[in-house]
Amino acid sequence: MTIPMSKSDELALGISEALSCFLTSPNVHDSNGEGANVVDAIDNIGRAIWEGAKHLGNGDASTGGWGAIEGHGKAVVDAGERVGTALDGIAAALDRIANAMEDDDR
Repeated sequence: MTIPMSKSDELALGISEALSCFLTSPNVHDSNGEGANVVDAIDNIGRAIWEGAKHLGNGDASTGGWGAIEGHGKAVVDAGERVGTALDGIAAALDRIANAMEDDDR
């Protein structure tokens, strides 16, 4: 024997079924093999962001101990050292030119 539902119960059941259809995908499955829902999608997005973010630092970096941030920082330091060395060379050349000009004036 079934108990008849009220109109409000029928409406609530209809809304529940509509939301379930809207928020569940038969094309994407969760870890249990069931249709994935919004919670599964949000969880997967969070896990993907975490996996990507791990490679920004050197803790779990997949770049031989250098994360993206550390690698970039090292490249900036190396470039600064190269620029500094080049400027030292220019300064030494200017010093030699100044000394040569002083010698010619004597």
